[in-house]
Amino acid sequence: MSSREKEERGHISIGLPVSQKRKMVRVKLISLSRLWYTIIVVLIHLILIYFGIKQCYFNDRLLWPKSNSSPKLELIIQKICLLMSLVLLFIFIYPALFKIGNFSNDNQQLTITDLKQSPIDTYSNLWQHCFSLSSNLHLIMSFLIIISTVLIHAKQIMAGLKDSGKFS
Repeated sequence: MSSREKEERGHISIGLPVSQKRKMVRVKLISLSRLWYTIIVVLIHLILIYFGIKQCYFNDRLLWPKSNSSPKLELIIQKICLLMSLVLLFIFIYPALFKIGNFSNDNQQLTITDLKQSPIDTYSNLWQHCFSLSSNLHLIMSFLIIISTVLIHAKQIMAGLKDSGKFS
């Protein structure tokens, strides 16, 4: 097939040698529902991080009683948890949207042909059959946000700034 025929059929040649054209990596979306899942999780998570940062600034400026120690450790842990959650959010986006070669993350069913393949590389087999990366990143991000708020709320209750019956 000539280059003219390829262009007529919709194939666009970008002027690369044939060997380089074959080596190009194609990134494939997992599914449309995963796209919506990722968008919703990212938006909700960004909102939670925003309110966590606002709470962190509020707790920094809060006048703590002199009888109790100031919550320096809890504030540092709160800031670290929020920062780590934000970093993991950006790492979460790629495996949540695109196929990464992990069966559980890519929503691929394990077939009998997958089991019959000879184990050539142990690490690649571990990667293919291990846990879902995007789900576990989502879980870790959520726990980090929960930990960041629970520790500071516990210190406020211990200092008497917050009633133990109120959870807001």
